[in-house]
This record gives sequence, C-alpha cells and structure tokens, in this order.
Amino acid sequence: MQNALEIDPTTLAPSGEYECLGSESNPPSSPGCAPLNIFNGLGSSRLEKDGLAYSTASGFQEGWTEESILSGSITGDLGAWGGQSPWAKNPIAVSFGSEYRQERLELSTDNEFCFGTPATTDLYGQGGPTCSVAASGFNVTEGFTEVKVPLIQEMPFIEDLTFNGGYRYSSYNVAGATNTWKAGVEWQPIDDLRFRVSQNHAVRAPNVLELFAGAAPGLFSGQDPCSGGANGGTGPTPNEAAACVAATGGAHVAPGNVGSGLLTCPATQCNQIGGGNVHLKPEVSDTRTAGIVFTPTFIDGFNATVDYFDIKVAGFISPITPTTTLDQCYNNGTPVPNGFFCNFVHRNAFDQIFGSGEVSDQVTNTGFLSTSGIDFETSYTTDLANVGLPNLGSIAMNLKGTWLDTLNTSVLPGFSAFNCAGQFGLVCGTPNPKWRHYFRTTWSTPWDVDFSVAWRYIGAVGLDADTSDIQVGGAPGGYLTCPNGVKIQGVGDCWDSRLSSYSYFDLAFDWTVREGVDLHGGVNNVLGTDPPVIGTQALPLGVGNGNTFAGVYDTLGREFFLGATIKY
Repeated sequence: MQNALEIDPTTLAPSGEYECLGSESNPPSSPGCAPLNIFNGLGSSRLEKDGLAYSTASGFQEGWTEESILSGSITGDLGAWGGQSPWAKNPIAVSFGSEYRQERLELSTDNEFCFGTPATTDLYGQGGPTCSVAASGFNVTEGFTEVKVPLIQEMPFIEDLTFNGGYRYSSYNVAGATNTWKAGVEWQPIDDLRFRVSQNHAVRAPNVLELFAGAAPGLFSGQDPCSGGANGGTGPTPNEAAACVAATGGAHVAPGNVGSGLLTCPATQCNQIGGGNVHLKPEVSDTRTAGIVFTPTFIDGFNATVDYFDIKVAGFISPITPTTTLDQCYNNGTPVPNGFFCNFVHRNAFDQIFGSGEVSDQVTNTGFLSTSGIDFETSYTTDLANVGLPNLGSIAMNLKGTWLDTLNTSVLPGFSAFNCAGQFGLVCGTPNPKWRHYFRTTWSTPWDVDFSVAWRYIGAVGLDADTSDIQVGGAPGGYLTCPNGVKIQGVGDCWDSRLSSYSYFDLAFDWTVREGVDLHGGVNNVLGTDPPVIGTQALPLGVGNGNTFAGVYDTLGREFFLGATIKY
C-alpha cells in the first residue's frame, strides 16, 4: 500500500497514468506496483482494478477451543441410617461426587496476520498482528460434597432452623490445588419471617485464555506522562519529569526528550501488549451474606428480601491497565519512579511508547477487589377486584435494586485501595452508580393479553480523576468550581466531572392469540433518552463507540420490537 501511494506527480507513463516511484527504477524496486489514486475516488479505473489488486491480500486464521467433562454424583438422605435430628421432621440430605475437566485451545494464522520478529502484519486495520498459539490446555480433577441438616422444625419460634454446607477439592495440573467451602444457617421463627446468613470461601482458577492466549498488540486511549502532550498539553509536572529521567531499563527517557512532542502518542493512542500468563495462580474470594425474607400472611401476595453482601477477592486475575502503570511509574507523587511498574514500560529507540514501543498489560495476579452493599427485591400481586375494579384481571409489581457501598481495588498486595463506588473514569472504568434499580408493573387482563411498564434507573456518578486520589488519576490540591457549580480536584475535567442519573421507561405486551400462538412486542426507551456523551480531549477516557458507555446506557434511542412464538 505504501508503494502504491508513493507516485511521481510530474511524470506520466505511456498509458497516460501515473506510475509508482519504485516502478521507474531499473530494475524496478516494486515490480508489479499499480498506484492507488485516492483523490479520484472509486470511479478511477486503476484504483478499482490494478491498484486494489496490488495492495490487498487475503488473511487466513483458524482456531478452536475444546472442553471435555466427565462427572458423576449421588444425592439422597440419611433417614434410613438414623441421620436425622430428634427435633426435626426431615432427615439430613447429602450429595457427593467427582468431576474431571479438560480445556484446550489452538490458533493458527498465516503470514498476512503475523510475520517477522518482532511480529508485524500486512493487514492494516486489525489493530496489530494476530499470531498463532500452539495447542495448549489444562486439566482438573475434583471431589465435592454438600450437606443440608434440618436442626429444629415446627417448634415455638422455630418453624425451621437448618444448616447447610459444602466442600470441594480441586487439583489443577497448571495452577495447583485449591480448597473451597461454604457454610450457612437459615432460621424461620414464624411463617412470615426468615433469616439467613452464610460464609463462602471460593476460588477461580485461570481459564484457558488467561493462561495461554498469545501476545496481542493493541492501542489504549492515553498519553505519555513524559511527553509535552500529557496533562491537557501542559507537559509533565516536575515530579513526572524527574521520574522519567530517573527510570531505568525500558522506562528510561533521555533528558532531552522529556516534555517534547516527540513522545506524544498520535491521536492520544499509545501501544499496549496483552495476552495470557502461564504463571497465574487461582484467585481466592471470601463472601459473607446476611439477609431477611419477609412474606407477611396479613398482606396477601406481598414478599420482600433484603440481603447484605461483603465480597473480597485476593490475587484478582486482571491486567494492570496501562494508565495505572504509567501513573504509578512516573506520577506517584514523588520524583522517584516506582521500579515495579516501570518494568512494564518498554520504550523504543526514540523513547516512545508507540511505534515499536509499548506498555505491557498481560493478565497477572493483582492485589484485591472487594465490594459491599445491599440487594433489595420486593413484589406484590393483587386482583383488581380488591381495589374496586372487578373483571379487569390483576396487577403485579416487582422492584429489584442494589445499593453499592464500596467497590475497592488494590493494584498489588501492599498497595492501598481506592473506592470506585459512585465513580467512573481512567481507572474505575464503566460507571458504578451507588444506586440502580429495575421496577416493573404488569397488568394481566382477562382477555389473554398482558401489558407492562418498566422503569430502569441508573444513579449519578463522578469522574475518578477529578478527586484527590492519585491512584485513580487524581491529584491533591485546591478545589476548582466548574460552571455547573460542581467542585472538583485532580485534573479538573469539568466537562465530564459528573454523569447525571438516567431513567429509561419501557412498554411491552404479550398476547396469547390462541393455544400455541403467542405474540409479543413493545417499545424500549419510550422517551428516546440519549446517552451521555463523554469527551476524550481533556482526558483519554476509555469509552466505546459513540463516545459513551454502551454497556451501561441505551445507545439506540427509542427501540421497537415485535415477535411471535408458535408451538405445534
């Protein structure tokens, strides 16, 4: 393609068309080259015919993943052997079994997708080379058991008191052996009320992709803190500049290049390289929950549950984002670079982290991830005749909501954690509102048609970099008052400092036309609410298509749908 774009604008070939520069040498340095005249558009004959034929290629890749499972279990009760509490009506229930699993993958690509050392590619637009991964995999052998023990039943203030527990031993040929267990108690003092508490110790071993996926070059939205294009174009801070020079190995920057445009990543897109890590260990989690189930007999059709959760995951398997790596290496509040993080920075001969330079973000066992909050769910169903509207069917209402208290992340063991509850941004990523809910009301008519309206609510969030916490891109110092009155710190990005709460309303119907024929449809986002538009100039925020968080907010506006189910 580069040959085809380099032409001599002053010389025409005998055919009356321009030729590639390399075609004029003797012998030609680019034999067979045909120019790509991109200025004449698709109507130019050589652009469509010879130029495209010369500068395009077909790439081939083939891969597979495979999982094999052999398992067996036995479930029953111990009543026949006296396995029953003297105060309970039901015997002890048990289950035990064993399982063997094997997971494997392989990827084969041709030279168009991956060629040379370091790997390059002939296919523009794919974001970097895609190279082969040899057949790789792991296996695990497990044994497990589970028990449910009714302790007391049908006694005063103890309608039911039950203990339940479980244990699993797993032996991974790559990640090693793990032990998991759970224990919980449920107490129902009266028919209307049930309490439950549990403690779980669980593990998640790395999957086959996290272990064996090949190195994958790509881009990340960000800027080099050692360049003149960082911090909104103001260049590195004194501490950053000193850390850039003091860094060793691949993270070192020559003094003359610090603060220069030579290091500025084009279009605020720098290079990263991801992939698997065969040295990963299982991540370990401990979960505590406590909840109440309320089913009042004096309110027919009503029930509610409230559950508190507290989850902590140690050795969390995740890449360390390039933004975090650069901040911790060069912008850790001191002129001394953090050597651990600087090990992941690999600059090229010009001290750049683009071109042949990069920041590594291959998956690793990071610090910990913890979260806590409360889940709410309540539902109520009643016949409309109970409210003076006979022969009109019934109404059902259901609310599910979560209050997020904490969402803490520690990059590595020993590092302090930062709380992403109610925040989004450079490190916190997609919005994590403190409150979100889904409320649905359904009218079941006596004419085989149900109508429903739903309210989806997403709470407001703030930008993590507009805080005093340097771990999430912020900075200590005085407050800045934005035009909308919001006070912020850190980088001072007023445009994206806060995303307001969002509400979406949906309508739907379901009509049983006759037995075996069902018609359903509706409108999502009836009001056509547009998603928030996130800027990327003041900060290189990692948003998706359309400069918004497509996984959180509706991006299509008002959406109509219609479908049918036919059974014979």
